[in-house]
Amino acid sequence: MTTTMWGELLVGAGMALLMIRLAGLRHPLRFPLVMLLAIASLRNFAWTEHHLHGTEAWRHLSRLASSLSPAFGFDLTLAFLGRRRRARRIRLAAYGYFAAVGLRSVVWQIRDDFPQQHDLAWRLLLTAGCLVLAAHVAATLAAHDRKHRDSAERAQTRRILAGLLLWGLLAATDLFHNSVLPAVPAMSSAGLLVMGWTVVSIIDDGDAAGIARRLGLPLVGIVLVGHLLLGRALAPSTAVATGRALILAALVAAATWQLRGFIVERQTRVAELARRGRFSAQLAHDLRNPVAALGGCLDVVQEERRRGHSIDEQGALIDLMVVQVGRLRAIVAEHERAAKLEPIRQPTPLDQLLHEVAESCAIPSPVVVEAPADLTAHVDRDLLARALDNLLENAADASMAREPILLRARRDGDWAVVSVEDRGVGMDPRIREHAFDDFFTTKERGSGLGLAFVRRIAEAHEGRASLDSRVGRGTVVSLHLPLPATEAAPLSSAA
Repeated sequence: MTTTMWGELLVGAGMALLMIRLAGLRHPLRFPLVMLLAIASLRNFAWTEHHLHGTEAWRHLSRLASSLSPAFGFDLTLAFLGRRRRARRIRLAAYGYFAAVGLRSVVWQIRDDFPQQHDLAWRLLLTAGCLVLAAHVAATLAAHDRKHRDSAERAQTRRILAGLLLWGLLAATDLFHNSVLPAVPAMSSAGLLVMGWTVVSIIDDGDAAGIARRLGLPLVGIVLVGHLLLGRALAPSTAVATGRALILAALVAAATWQLRGFIVERQTRVAELARRGRFSAQLAHDLRNPVAALGGCLDVVQEERRRGHSIDEQGALIDLMVVQVGRLRAIVAEHERAAKLEPIRQPTPLDQLLHEVAESCAIPSPVVVEAPADLTAHVDRDLLARALDNLLENAADASMAREPILLRARRDGDWAVVSVEDRGVGMDPRIREHAFDDFFTTKERGSGLGLAFVRRIAEAHEGRASLDSRVGRGTVVSLHLPLPATEAAPLSSAA
């Protein structure tokens, strides 16, 4: 059993430990890192199988997985930068290019028994693609580092850059160890393991020492057990088989733990059902009084008829019944509109609405209102008030006690912009990219529906919601609502 095989087995064990650590975590970097570790584990396993048994199918699979690894690494970097959605076309192009390189390499292996010139062509194509991605990633990370003033975010950016650089240098040993660097062993998997360790330390809020204790010590234990028990007590082939079995068992355990992520998502859906249950309970509460009044009136009318009295003398009761039926209709219409987010727009002075929301919102932080007295928008007053209540609660949760929150309205061309601004902890780019997604939350007991509900209210008014946030500097969430022509016209004529 060669040193390289032992190294691949140990790296595979480290990847399994990383995947176990990632299980159940709620973080935007979790999914792309798990995918990168999965493709690397597949490459690791296929490479070991090929070198043990010489089966060509394992070599094909190893070559294809190796070709796809840079695309998955690029996807992980975009997730760190919070640009996976904006860079969707670039991501697809990267996956397409490296998949084509890998498939072409497999075809060369099958058709031509993998001649040396085709091997070199594959390495050159893979290197060219990696260099293009490396240049793009380096420039983007450098711009990200210059843009952010937060020291923690800048430190994380530099760690990601260092991890990618180390992975790239060690990956070069895989590409050229058979020809240019024959004396250097292939160490791409080791570089990827270090890269994964770096990302997990970021997910764990930079607790590098804690990660070293939780993952480094078990990995050292695996090395010692492997060397003392498997390598010495067993025959080489048996040792390799046992090591692979242990790693596969660990990967199965990791996959099982990954199911916790789906369980967490299901819990958020249960929270949504609970929200709907509270909505139903509120509806029942609102209906109780008019239904009770209506039932009381009917009881009186029925009793009068039983006694043979004419109901013509109960005009007051009949009028009360008509009023209660009107209340029932209004309550049903209001709740139906709220559930479907179908706004009933009316001219609404925004300064009055903002002051009412600020006075009625039960949060510990003071709310400062800034709004011009002449700004009127055609909005659903109740829906917009609910959205602002939601934003104020989020701002209070993110702010220090008694830290003021700014509730502002302003005119921006043909739009009225209503915003809630806090000076709280802020969001990093990973969180910011998913902030408006349904069921996405970083709170332990959050449902992930607050900002998504705000976004839907803005869209129901034919507007949009936007978010600007920086770690340590606070967050501004803005609702852009279209102004009627009579409101937008003065600014247009002035321009």
